[in-house]
Amino acid sequence: MLRRIAHPYITGVGSSCCSPCPRSRFLDNIVRANHKSKTIGRNTGECCNYDSRQQDLIRPFISETASPHSTFGNLGYSQMNFLPVLQLASITGIWGISFCLFLFAATVSLLLGRYGRTAERRQLAIGVGCVFLAVLGFGAWRLYSPATQQTVTVGLVASDLRQNILTEGHADTLRLLREYASHAETLAENGAQIIVVPEKVAVVPDSDLPEVDSLLRSTAARTGSSIIVGVIHPTTGAKWNEARLYSVAGTIRTYEKHHMLPIYEGNLTVGIERTEWQEPSGMWGLTICKDMDFPRLSREYANDGVGLLLVPAWDLDADGWLHGRMAILRGVESGFSIARAHKQGVLSVSDDRGRVLAERSTGSAPFVALVAAVPVQHDSTIYRFTLGSEIGLAGAI
Repeated sequence: MLRRIAHPYITGVGSSCCSPCPRSRFLDNIVRANHKSKTIGRNTGECCNYDSRQQDLIRPFISETASPHSTFGNLGYSQMNFLPVLQLASITGIWGISFCLFLFAATVSLLLGRYGRTAERRQLAIGVGCVFLAVLGFGAWRLYSPATQQTVTVGLVASDLRQNILTEGHADTLRLLREYASHAETLAENGAQIIVVPEKVAVVPDSDLPEVDSLLRSTAARTGSSIIVGVIHPTTGAKWNEARLYSVAGTIRTYEKHHMLPIYEGNLTVGIERTEWQEPSGMWGLTICKDMDFPRLSREYANDGVGLLLVPAWDLDADGWLHGRMAILRGVESGFSIARAHKQGVLSVSDDRGRVLAERSTGSAPFVALVAAVPVQHDSTIYRFTLGSEIGLAGAI
């Protein structure tokens, strides 16, 4: 009886027709409770068509792969500060969280609306209550399970000054990168082993690379801290949104952004490779801003064993909190820590449980910096071993 009560509420109804309804009167009342905010015919010929509402549930799963914004706007992100529920993402991804939201609302509506017999409502309350107890119990267990003792100190720095948002001229670019190099030295003095500068701080054509690379490579060698800088790199036949990593040993690694913001980045070339490397603390990876909206790429990093993902980014002030939390959820889903440096947003460091270890708004000073210890832990979550969003799609169907 529980399945009969709860399932129609989640899948919903569609339009009316002239044939008699094949479902029970009680089931029809449940459907009406779910959609009482909409106009539903009340004649005896009303038929419960589940297809249209089922499409509403399937649409988000299709959106993850077909939409250029992937999971942006999913209701599950509204629970980012509710850590016990957040742990469900390590099994189901964000879809389990959004399902719980709909399930809770559906259950409350049915119970308060007094649909069905008392015994049926009691069965529903007990069944759904057990589901939420299991979710919260798993979340509490995961939050209090022993964490790794292996940590690394990261430094994040950003500037929201108008002249520092994106430089294009050679002299202006060198001016800004020297300022970032100066702040990197300060962060290194405070213990930072890796320093991350935001996405697209400057346009650096091939002709400027030797001087830029020399500046940042020498800064990394002098400070003993690796440095990551996000730039636009126009080159022959391509224009990359690129993150450049300058290691203490003098090597340079690059990562080209995979997922572009429509219209604003339509002229940039899409990257196809992941960038990851082994450090004494574990495997590190590199990605850029909007790439963190897409669970599949994060799962690929997780399947490679990454324990720390470093993310230069650029937000738009208004979406700073949400976009940062979207990235944090990728860490919960796939089992790694995240250090995200973004301008016009919030610098943040989080672990694989979604705990925010440190954060700071970038608009509070000309240059805003943050230093924090972050665990380098690769957690083998159930979600990363599955087909990911197909879990939620199967549940909707």
